[in-house]
Amino acid sequence: MLLDFLFFPRFYTHTVSRPVFIIAAPRSGTTFLFHSLANNSDHFTAVRLWEIVFAPSILQKYLIIGTFKIDHRIGSPIKRLLLKMENLFVGKLKKIHLIGLQMPEEDEALLLWSLSTLYLSFFYPDSTIFTDFYHFDVAMPQRRKERIMRRYRRLVMRHNVVFNRHNDKRFLSKNPLMMNKIGALSHVFPDAHILNINRNPKETLPSTIQLNHTLFGFFTSKPQPERIKTETKTLLIDWYGLAEKNLQQHFAQQYLKINFYDLVQRNLHTWEGIEQFLEVATGTLKMDERKEQTGHKSQHSYVKLSDEETAVVLEKLPFLLDFCAPSSSKHL
Repeated sequence: MLLDFLFFPRFYTHTVSRPVFIIAAPRSGTTFLFHSLANNSDHFTAVRLWEIVFAPSILQKYLIIGTFKIDHRIGSPIKRLLLKMENLFVGKLKKIHLIGLQMPEEDEALLLWSLSTLYLSFFYPDSTIFTDFYHFDVAMPQRRKERIMRRYRRLVMRHNVVFNRHNDKRFLSKNPLMMNKIGALSHVFPDAHILNINRNPKETLPSTIQLNHTLFGFFTSKPQPERIKTETKTLLIDWYGLAEKNLQQHFAQQYLKINFYDLVQRNLHTWEGIEQFLEVATGTLKMDERKEQTGHKSQHSYVKLSDEETAVVLEKLPFLLDFCAPSSSKHL
């Protein structure tokens, strides 16, 4: 990372204009929308998993790109080896989430390299050292908050220098963990545009609890305390409220709310609304068809909240009432 300042001394002056962030609770169709937009490579650029795992720095990105150009000329032995490794290490994850080295992925994971992301909590489910990360906007000490967000901005700049040098595309990001740091995000990317998907909490809350349980099982053999389920539910409710407050406060004219059910059912009006919000011509952006083409179907299962439990949640989060069912039947 330090070598970037030596070999590319002006990289941190690179402009990241009007980036697009998909910020919503987990299990809200964020991956579907993310892949759909990222596949429109004429308009957007996004961090891919291989960058996160192997190349957070500019120098690493160029070295790997150069290596694979050579590899392609000799029959792609390195690529074949990496594909085998991919299936070995992330094969189980593919059952609940579309993932692959060449696919766009949550760039929050780049902060793993500096040990400054809540993702680390999956390795240590019973630790209390991540308390500040759970409520980033309100609990993280100001100086550390600024340092982490400055680091994140430079990671985005590093990507853009290599893949968006002329700044003719918009940087695209999808991070559910960003729900609790929208305020901090506004200080490093004040011109960002936010796509905020909303789904019935009867489904998102138990689905996320089950997802986290599965992820903890992937990353640690330590038994998970039963209290984690209750804490996850409480935390998500807090995140919903904090995200709603900060969207209105920091991005009042720069966010679009999307109904999950209309999105996944390919509601024409919803998709045209996204195009209009992102200022591209109607009919320009294409939805991702990869799930249908590959037969991917998540094996993630959960039990929905009862009507009584859902009513209690909606009383705390009344703005979600309008997003508990499809709003139209006109689909693509």
